[in-house]
Amino acid sequence: MQRRYKHEIPGIHSSAVADLSFLLLIFFIVTISLEPAWVMPTRLSPPVPENRQTAPIKIKERDFLPIYIDDENRIFCRSIAIKATELRTYAKHFIENPDNDNDLPEKIATDIPLLGTVDITQRHIIALSNGEKTSFQAYIFVQNELIAAYNELREELSRKKFGKSYNALTTPEQEAVRGYYPRKISRPEKTDKGGRS
Repeated sequence: MQRRYKHEIPGIHSSAVADLSFLLLIFFIVTISLEPAWVMPTRLSPPVPENRQTAPIKIKERDFLPIYIDDENRIFCRSIAIKATELRTYAKHFIENPDNDNDLPEKIATDIPLLGTVDITQRHIIALSNGEKTSFQAYIFVQNELIAAYNELREELSRKKFGKSYNALTTPEQEAVRGYYPRKISRPEKTDKGGRS
């Protein structure tokens, strides 16, 4: 008499299916809804109508800081090579012009709500450009250092004028601080090694 063995088909554990479904759900949520950390919001200027001619804007040399990143990721400010670690300090000095230097942006008396009439470098411009082989990482590093320079100046002013951090300021107070240190970083279309357009 032969014994018959029952072959049981192995089942799928429901806990494993639940874990897998949960991991897939998290994966799709993260990859679809989140932007990369390095993405910075940028507002483009509206297009100029073809029939409208615009006069070229005259910028004083003292108000203009060309920053150029060459193909070897070296940084040049006004055609002078500087170290990456010096860039933030260099930019802050240019933006602020603490000693009212004639080679740095001209200070103009400006009325800012909550701050009164103050002398600021209202017309300064930082022009960031790069070579064809500049690495993406180098470009983002320089851009972040320039933004950090503005952020540090705004933080220092917030503590000096209002006695608290910029993030703790009210909306009108933050607008006043931004008016004192307006962020002016541009990207010229074509530049040479010195960063001049």
